[in-house]
Amino acid sequence: MKKYEKLLNYFFNASKLTIAYIIVCCKRKQNDDSTVLIGGHKGLRYDDNSRVFYEYLEKTKKYKCYWVCDRNMCDSERERIVGEYLEKATIKTYVEYLSSTFVVYSHSLSTDIAPLANRLLRRKRPFLVNVSHGVEGLKKIEDLSKLEYSDIHLAASNFEKQIKIKNWNIPNSSVYNIGYPRFDLLSTRSYPNKVKNILIMYTWREWLSDGKEFENNYAEHLVSIISNLKFIEYCKDNQIILHYILHPFVDLKNMNLVEANDVVRLYTGDISGLISKCDLLVTDYSSVAWDFVYSNKPVLFNQYDYELYQLKRGSYFDMDKQLGELRYTDSNKLIDAIMSQDVLGSKCESRIESLRFKHFSKVDNKNCQRLLKTIEELKYGIDE
Repeated sequence: MKKYEKLLNYFFNASKLTIAYIIVCCKRKQNDDSTVLIGGHKGLRYDDNSRVFYEYLEKTKKYKCYWVCDRNMCDSERERIVGEYLEKATIKTYVEYLSSTFVVYSHSLSTDIAPLANRLLRRKRPFLVNVSHGVEGLKKIEDLSKLEYSDIHLAASNFEKQIKIKNWNIPNSSVYNIGYPRFDLLSTRSYPNKVKNILIMYTWREWLSDGKEFENNYAEHLVSIISNLKFIEYCKDNQIILHYILHPFVDLKNMNLVEANDVVRLYTGDISGLISKCDLLVTDYSSVAWDFVYSNKPVLFNQYDYELYQLKRGSYFDMDKQLGELRYTDSNKLIDAIMSQDVLGSKCESRIESLRFKHFSKVDNKNCQRLLKTIEELKYGIDE
């Protein structure tokens, strides 16, 4: 059934794209220098680099911006959109796409903005900008064959730029080391001397299709910290809050999560506020780690399946060497590092500083400004 649904969806989208193309040609509508389409997360969430750049453009008032959302986007997400929005894969949206000056997305053009457009109308397309979800390094891209063409790909450092050139085979002329929009919202500060709010956020393993494997291994990993009674008591005594975020792919039915006396708080939704609020991140391979590194805040990596993860997915650098004392394969030892306050010590601070120096060329909160300037220079020859 899914195969037929996919074919039917392909036919409908191709038909709507064709109609939009005819409309644009009949009206002889040229590219509108003021219209910009922006989207991300398959149109289901108003979040990430796309959102930050969208709101930046809205403030400049230089462009007519539309956020592109999926028809299944929940009402609470739609209410957060600060300006106008369009529904993905409609004739109107395809018309706006074909006549826009540039288009911005965080995943791909097909999933975020205009399905099939990159495949069926390669010659008739606006200027394309891929702002990505975050810094690359901790985990390799799943399938390079799905990587679509973009005029601009972002990087936060020369190290990441080389990943996209050498590993992703993107031309050097298309990768720009100007930083990511969402880091403009982060403040940098002195390394913390105490921890009051801890963010716990793990990433998904795409190979976990077997229910038993999920239940016996991954689920145990997900709750290893918040089910440690000794640690919970420590948090109570020291008034520490554990903010726990489940990956969207994790079904709560498979979990046994209970909020423990105001110590553990389960959270869903926009996490940008939590990233700013929390003093410490506990993760495994999530790119949110880079938000904390950028902000000069500690990160502890709980990598119980490190060898398997390297085999199945892999990373772009040797985590054992580069993460050093920040990396654990035993959650109990990680907990000890928090309770003993080793995580606040000079060794961890130096490690964060080293990561920050290598993976961020610019820490000035001007990434949106640089991105817009780069787009305008490449597209219009404008150099302010």
